[in-house]
Order: sequence, then C-alpha cells, then structure tokens
Amino acid sequence: TIPGGVRAYTMDSTGRRSDHVNEDVWKRAHVSSVLRALVRPPPHIPCLVSLSPFETTREEELFLRDVAQLHDLWWKVGSENPAEAKSLNRVATVLRTHFLDSFRYTPLISFFQPLLPSDPLIATHIARAYRCSGHKDQAFSLLAQALESHPDSVCLLGEQAELLLEEGQLEFALPLARYCVQLGPTDPRGWFLLAQTYLASGALDLALIALNVTPMPLELDESPRSVLVGDKRTYPAHPQETFEEPEEREVEDEPEDDDTPPQFLLPGNALKGKLAEAYSLLVSMVNATSWDAVLDARATVFSLETDGDGNEGRFGGSGESAKEVADDEHQQPVHCKRLCTRWLDSLFHALYEDLTAFASWRLSEDGGEQAKGGKREWLARGLLANRLHRHEEAEMAYSSALREGWSQRACRALLDHYAQCALHRRRFSFLVGVLT
Repeated sequence: TIPGGVRAYTMDSTGRRSDHVNEDVWKRAHVSSVLRALVRPPPHIPCLVSLSPFETTREEELFLRDVAQLHDLWWKVGSENPAEAKSLNRVATVLRTHFLDSFRYTPLISFFQPLLPSDPLIATHIARAYRCSGHKDQAFSLLAQALESHPDSVCLLGEQAELLLEEGQLEFALPLARYCVQLGPTDPRGWFLLAQTYLASGALDLALIALNVTPMPLELDESPRSVLVGDKRTYPAHPQETFEEPEEREVEDEPEDDDTPPQFLLPGNALKGKLAEAYSLLVSMVNATSWDAVLDARATVFSLETDGDGNEGRFGGSGESAKEVADDEHQQPVHCKRLCTRWLDSLFHALYEDLTAFASWRLSEDGGEQAKGGKREWLARGLLANRLHRHEEAEMAYSSALREGWSQRACRALLDHYAQCALHRRRFSFLVGVLT
C-alpha cells in the first residue's frame, strides 16, 4: 500500500474530471497502456526507453483477453484508411505486428479467429499469418470467402493481390492492384503494390508512374545522423560493455567531425516511414534492371522541371488520376511526360549517393584498403548495403563490426537483417551465441 492512500479519477478530452472509476475503466487503461508500449516511440525523442509490457506469458494472456473484449471499440483509435477502420484500425495493426515480429503465426490466428464471424475483414490479418507461415492455400481460401461478402474491400483485395504476385500469377495480380488504387486512391500501400506488379510484369515505365503519383506524407528527417538514435528495444548487456557505448554517445552528442564515417552522412539514412518504403521499391527497380535503365525510363516518362508556382505536379490524390494511371484503357501514353514529384526526385538523388558510396566501398576493398573507422564504419557500411538490398554485404559488414568489438547497435542490426531475410535458424544461433 501507498502511505496516505491513492485517489483514482478519470479525465476526458475536455478536461472534465470524474471520480467514477470502475473495472471497465481500469480494463481500458490497461489495454491503452500496453498498446502504447507495443508501439515504437516517436523518432525524434531518443531519450524515451520503453520496457517490455509483459514479464510473463500470463500477463500477455490477460492483455489479449481484455483487448479482445474491447474489439467493438478498436475503430475509435483511428486508421490509415478511414473507409475500413473496423479491420485496418491501428489496434489491429499493432496486434498483428506484435505477433508477426516474433514469428508467432499460430497464436495470431488463434487470437483473431474468434473475431472473424463479427468482422469478416479480420481475415486480412489471419491470411497474412497463413501467408508468412507458408500455408498460402489456406490464405487464398480464407480471402476468397471473405471477398464474397465484401467484394470491394481494399485490404482484402490488396492481400490477395500480394499473394498472387508472390506466386507469379501476374495476369490476376495486376487487375486486382489496379482495382485497389481505384477504390482507395489516397492509400499509399495500393500504389506501392501497383508499382511492384508493374515492375514484375517488366513495365518499368508504368512502375515509375505509379510510384510518382503515390500520395506521400513527407517524413524526411533533416539530419541523416538520426539513424544513430536507438529505438525502444533493449538487449542483455554484454559483460565487457558499459551502460552506454562511448563511440555511439560521441556520435549522437557531438557535432559532425572528420572521424564520422561518411556513410552515416548519406541522405538515405534519414528516410523513414512511407518514404523509406518508396526508396526500397526504387532500389528494387534498379536491382531488377540497372541504374541506367531506370534513368532512361525516368527521362522517358518524367519532366523534371517545376512549373512557375513551384508546384511539383503531385496528382496522386484524385480518383480520376488514379483511374488514368491504373487502367490501361485510360492510360496516358508513356511518351506524354509528367512532372516528377519533388520527393521522388529526392529519392533518385539519395539512391545515386548510396550507389556511389557502395561502389567506392567495394573498390577500396578490391584494392586491399582496410576500414579505418573500426566498428562504426562497418556498421555504416552494413546500413548502406541493407538499404541497397545487398544482403550478403550487409551481413558481412555487421559481422565485421562485431569482430571489431561489442556493439549493441551492430548486434541489433544483424538480428533485424536475419529476420528480414527469413534466416531464422541463423538468427537463433546468433542469439544463442550472444546470450551464452
């Protein structure tokens, strides 16, 4: 007990106070606090440290029970797509990410399955678990059943289109991707999917056009050094490691100097959110073809000059422009150039600098030159290689950073790399080596 006791009360958004605090209020407070703990902290507040909300599996079970009982209220938290807030709300997305990040596909299915009769769109999340676990036939069957009652659901259609794209069934994936952007022209995910499908079909020019009209929230951090800021995850401290790593504290707190690895100063380090996804898609285009081919396609479909008002011609928000880009019958001829959006042009410049830095790194290695910056430089190289989808070079760089000395940041980057590449056995073996 606390000396003097505790007086519990609630306060609503208008500042009105109430002393009526019952079990339902405590349940909502419990669910809200855990959901906040499961979401990464804002990127510009490096001092935030979020501890694990679950010390035991029993605590997680109690949370899942409470949040399931509040399912009818999930939509109030908000959604990236207001038209489908009931299933694609932030609560459902956070819960799905919680399970998928730890590769717990069966618990995800067990949690969402009882909610399916009252909300068929929940099939999106269950299908994703089936897809990640390799049971794609079950995912197809579940999505087809849900689409019978909700044929115009963007989330269901998008999930089915991604499955078809993975299976190489482009003749079926492409019409679905087009339909997704016509139904939800303001949702960036549909445009990313359409661009990926065009790329897989060999239509590089159309892929660039689809990417160019994607409604893009501008999330570019002004400082590329923000990549050095830690996130909420913590790992057991190494016996030879102090609480803070001196070389990382120096990079975060001191101004830029000659000792900072140049790879840390690349603009690609500052990309976050949807811009980082768009950049990754642009890298996929280069890897599927070549840098020169992408430049030629850009010159064919885009005019890089701005108009007199400085307007970059972003027209990816209207249903009419969505139909023009997505539907071949209304497709503008490729030779009719469009204005390249400012954010896409900046991604081209960031990619050029990344490719130049990567070529310089490989050239220096071929010449026998050793990294002079120690583990900091190897970590920077690993981040660079990872952005360019050069997975072997990224793993080598992260491993080299750890051979130079223990680094939580390099350890975390290597674990994320293994997860991204679905190298689960290697990830497990590495964790065993770290913890023993």
